[in-house]
Amino acid sequence: GQLGDDTTVDRSSPVQVSGLTNVFDVAAGGNHTCAIDTGGGTWCWGQAGNGQTGDGAPFGNRLIPVQPDWSQTAVAIATGYQHTCAITVNGAVYCWGENSSGQCGSGSTSDRSRPNLVNGVSNAVAITAGDSHTCVLLSTGIIRCWGLNNYGQLGDGTTTMRLLPVEVLP
Repeated sequence: GQLGDDTTVDRSSPVQVSGLTNVFDVAAGGNHTCAIDTGGGTWCWGQAGNGQTGDGAPFGNRLIPVQPDWSQTAVAIATGYQHTCAITVNGAVYCWGENSSGQCGSGSTSDRSRPNLVNGVSNAVAITAGDSHTCVLLSTGIIRCWGLNNYGQLGDGTTTMRLLPVEVLP
């Protein structure tokens, strides 16, 4: 379902995502994909077993794009292996999906089936997600990261998993 063409058929050539037009940002996760259209609408499709499509519906597959259960206007989106994060028009960050390593920045390790505001982050201008961690660039030039840190991928000088954003050391 991660191709968004209303099937689970593997494809060897590009296909049109069902019903999606005017896209300006797209991100592909492990088995899901998300996009933002020019009106700020957020769309996700594919595997939703950990809530990574954000629509709050029972887990399963979304064969066509669905909208996360929120009323925000997104300007940037990132996907990890099974989680999704987005920056809103006001610079806030929301994450949803798998959270076993704190990659949703909620302060816990419970999966999030709907977008969850990440506290400690404001004025975000760019976002990226790894397999199980997330980082944002703030308008001040500061980078904050959270999630799995077993190889020091958060850049805070430790290998400690972080459930909330920490500042990357210079």
